[in-house]
Amino acid sequence: MQPLPAIAAQISALTQGRDYVLVAHGAKEDVKFLGNLDASIAAGACYILDTVKAAQYTLQLHYRYSLEKLPGALSIPWDRFRPHAAGNDAFFALECLLMIAARDMSNARTSGNQEEIGARSSTVTNTRIRLLVPHTYHS
Repeated sequence: MQPLPAIAAQISALTQGRDYVLVAHGAKEDVKFLGNLDASIAAGACYILDTVKAAQYTLQLHYRYSLEKLPGALSIPWDRFRPHAAGNDAFFALECLLMIAARDMSNARTSGNQEEIGARSSTVTNTRIRLLVPHTYHS
């Protein structure tokens, strides 16, 4: 296990001089933690995407799904998922975000709004994603 200053240095090295997006489930706490670790990490993000809020809008929920329940609601197999292990949470938050985007595109197609579909698919196809967290499972 690495000390927090070493982790902050690694994150800063990965993000320095790059455009990046932070993806989190319940982003408020993650942004708070990153701010305590190194204020420039969260402040430098182009966007902060919260899967809790994205799921509420796309799935038309009146409540918030936990990260343990969201993969199931999006038909993501998660039988090997052990929640609250940082790498697992990061991996599944990103996977949930991708499925939320797919579901949102499907909803737009169903509504028949071709202009909206074109704008959304253009945004998705012109986006490059690099996962900064190793996607290993801890069981």
